Amino acid sequence: MDFEPALFLAVQNEEVGEYAVNGFSCNCVLCGDGHDAYSSRGFSSDEDVMEAARMANCEEFIERLPEKYNTNIGENGSELSGGERQRISIARAFLKDAPVILLDEATASLDAENETAVQEALSRLIKNKTVLIIAHRMRTIANADHIVVLKDGVVAEDGTPEELVRRNGIYKHMCETQRMTAGWKM
Repeated sequence: MDFEPALFLAVQNEEVGEYAVNGFSCNCVLCGDGHDAYSSRGFSSDEDVMEAARMANCEEFIERLPEKYNTNIGENGSELSGGERQRISIARAFLKDAPVILLDEATASLDAENETAVQEALSRLIKNKTVLIIAHRMRTIANADHIVVLKDGVVAEDGTPEELVRRNGIYKHMCETQRMTAGWKM
């Protein structure tokens, strides 16, 4: 069996069909590489912003900024690391409080420390939400209710993580490969 890299679309809540029919434009937050999160629902108080930053694990790096919350972080957060930009995106998502969250490679290109901080923040963000996750890392979709495996733009497999492991296909192969390579050192 040929196992080329596949894209995984994971659904965290079975109610997603209702939103897919109506579209995502009004009730969806995008969290990708830190550049594409929609901003908050309008005016937010300083307290709301600080609480969203706390929930998104931003406090630690904001406290190191020269002017804390008033620091100019550059265009698209250019003065921040990728993980810091991602956590700012998550804070914006907390402020928006949309019922549907789309995570597009939310932990790609992050070092282990930032990945952990982002995963913790995402765990808080997605409570009681419908979540669509696009990912290549198995850790990102480990707790999904339903996974759709895409290969060459076509659905190759779909089911619960347990069902997909039993099928011995692309999903199982990717899980095993990532588990095996996790301990590699250079």
